[in-house]
Amino acid sequence: MDEIDLTDAKEDFSAVAFARDDVAVIAVPSYGGRVPDLAAERIRRIHGSQAHCIIVCAYGNRAYEDTLLELNDVAERSGVRVIAAVGAVAWHSIMHQYAAALA
Repeated sequence: MDEIDLTDAKEDFSAVAFARDDVAVIAVPSYGGRVPDLAAERIRRIHGSQAHCIIVCAYGNRAYEDTLLELNDVAERSGVRVIAAVGAVAWHSIMHQYAAALA
């Protein structure tokens, strides 16, 4: 299992290429109901090779709005085939009263 860290500024994302029989998981946080711009930019550089893909957005139990839709579009443009999507509740990073029971 390989791991590609979208937060690693040293990573050459254009060198990342999946095989057609791979299963990729692309996970991002939802900020204001959107995929962070930097994450989207880095995902666009990946060569998906029609690998199956599960997309995940973590959100602070407020709302993830269009994050999964946007992540689906970005991921498919990189060449993967999205087969599943998950909105995962996580402790909110700023407003700690949201999803507090999870902490």
